[in-house]
Parts: sequence; structure tokens; C-alpha cells
Amino acid sequence: MNTLSAIRDIELQIERAAAHNVQVDPGMTSPMGCLLFFADHFKLMTDMITVAFQADLTRVVTFLITREGTPRAYREIGVPEGHHQVSHIEMM
Repeated sequence: MNTLSAIRDIELQIERAAAHNVQVDPGMTSPMGCLLFFADHFKLMTDMITVAFQADLTRVVTFLITREGTPRAYREIGVPEGHHQVSHIEMM
């Protein structure tokens, strides 16, 4: 895939994201263009990083996947527990 078609693919992902502006929490709307599924968000972000490297627009990237104290689970990859609980093993 060439760089221009990769950029167009990312633009299409963003357009699809904007069409899915859904509720995150009762009474609180999601930010404009927020993707419904974490996996979709992750793919979009890594696609943009990949194109930036391929086009030599950057040589350094920082990508914060989530806050370190988040209770978010990653059921998409088979991790039903929250990030914080899994990353801190309590010893008795």
C-alpha cells in the first residue's frame, strides 16, 4: 500500500468514527469522532503512526494506550480484568 492510499484509508476510518458518535456513559456524550470499540481506536492510531513513519514525517512517537490506573478490561484480547488490577500483583 502506498502512502497516499494509506492516508485515504485513515481518513475513511475517521469518517466512519464520526458516524458512530455514541453515548459513553448515561448523560455524557462521547467526544466527537470517538470510536465505539477500543480495537477500532487502536487500529486507527497505529495506522496513523505507521503512515507518519513511512512518510518520514516523524522519527519519534509516544502513544499512551490508557491511563495507568484505569479499570478498563481488554476483553477483545481475552483479558477480562482491569488494567490496574492485572498490572499490580498483590502478594500476601
